Amino acid sequence: MPESMRSTSSSGQEEPQIHLGETQPLSPPLAPKRSRRVTSVLQWVFQALVLGTAGIALVKLWELFSTVQKEVLAALIAGVAAVTVNVVVKYLERKRAIEQEIRTKKIPVYEEFLRFMFKNMKAAKAGTPLSDEESTTFFMDFNEKMVIWGSSEVIRAWSVFRQTASERPYETLFAMEQVLRAIRKDTGHADNNLKHGDLLRLFVNDLRTPDE
Repeated sequence: MPESMRSTSSSGQEEPQIHLGETQPLSPPLAPKRSRRVTSVLQWVFQALVLGTAGIALVKLWELFSTVQKEVLAALIAGVAAVTVNVVVKYLERKRAIEQEIRTKKIPVYEEFLRFMFKNMKAAKAGTPLSDEESTTFFMDFNEKMVIWGSSEVIRAWSVFRQTASERPYETLFAMEQVLRAIRKDTGHADNNLKHGDLLRLFVNDLRTPDE
């Protein structure tokens, strides 16, 4: 088709030319595979640069230590060792201080419990047992303190004692002994030479253990 067209009117005069615009072809979009390939190459180049820089730094560091005099290197090692020992000592001191603080809090709780138990036994022996209200009030307060200050072994022994007292009363004394053993262990006693029933014999006459 010609770029322009002429028309002639019936009077013989030429009409103005009408020019048709040329259509420009669209550029094809960048292929996805090519884009991914470029990204992979850039990532590989970046990783290579990072590894290369790290390798050079290690080599330079090794060269630096190789040229350092033995006296300087020995002083450096001694300094690092001193810092490490100081950090460990501070950690152990802090741990020991925390343990001591907990110990000072839990011992009064254990002493209060033992005083109540002996008071209860004395009252029962005298024929004037403690009221249920008094016992309930004490044990509710004691349980609250045990949650905070009691060791895991004491809490476990106390839970077994409470369950035994309600389900198997004839085993209550021996369950109580386990509570006493756990308390003594938590306060620093080894009790390696104590046998089964030795603690109970302090306040129970003619005690016979199951294995006797």
